[in-house]
Amino acid sequence: MKNLKQIAFGLMVGALAIGTSAFTNAKNTKSGFASYTFVHPALSASNLRTDYIFRADPDDCTQSVNNCKAVWTQSVAPAEGANPASNAVEGTITPGNYQGQ
Repeated sequence: MKNLKQIAFGLMVGALAIGTSAFTNAKNTKSGFASYTFVHPALSASNLRTDYIFRADPDDCTQSVNNCKAVWTQSVAPAEGANPASNAVEGTITPGNYQGQ
């Protein structure tokens, strides 16, 4: 009889835990976002996501009206040479001509 009560109690606790977790809100994934600097080697003022590439150690910019670098916020760390992710949000743009490769 003691085992039957323990089993019943365990099942009730498990059902309660599953039932309450089913109605909680999803976690805020925005906390997983980070900012990364992407360079714009096209020597233009275009602002397309595909015109930017990631460099771990970006070179300097010369003075120009073109886009040199931009900070993009995204949820996944970019690989060297990759474009900003499709969910990336553009932030601060540094004007100039990018002097790196």
